[in-house]
Amino acid sequence: MSPRPRKLGNKALSVSFWLKPQMIEQLGKDSKKYGLNRSKLIQNILGTVIGEMKIVNSIGIIKLTLMLKDVKEQYNIVAENPEQESDHDSDRPRPVSISLEESLLRDIDAYAEKLNFTRNNFMERLIATGLHDIKVMKAFGFMDFGKIILDLRDKWKKTFNDTQQSLIAGEITLKSKDDNE
Repeated sequence: MSPRPRKLGNKALSVSFWLKPQMIEQLGKDSKKYGLNRSKLIQNILGTVIGEMKIVNSIGIIKLTLMLKDVKEQYNIVAENPEQESDHDSDRPRPVSISLEESLLRDIDAYAEKLNFTRNNFMERLIATGLHDIKVMKAFGFMDFGKIILDLRDKWKKTFNDTQQSLIAGEITLKSKDDNE
């Protein structure tokens, strides 16, 4: 059983779970490549996969069952087969702690319960699915394109924030229509 999440504030909860070292290593590589910290990459993966599950669930339970079959196959591709025992310390799962929005954690818990998974096991499978998706997107060049879009968005966001701060500070003034007359 996963430990109860620790409340950080209104929106975020601190959550700890276990992941295999290979997954942690892959998350580290992908987060560095795309300029995110590991925690943010995990948050993005969990949010995206849960969002996909909500869409699939709204279509119907049969589609959800088919998707779960895909999740299991993707999990086995990315992660070591859980039935295989390992005596190597380097293969044993390690704890990972991240902050998640309370609503996302509620969704994760609801799906985990509905599908008869522990939270930890379900999150591990969601992350494995997300890592597989990243691998496919890398192969087609979508990740690099997505990184460019995110960089542009961040630059625009910074520009808008800087402009807003300048307006507030009175460093910039705007003309109204009445000023032109």
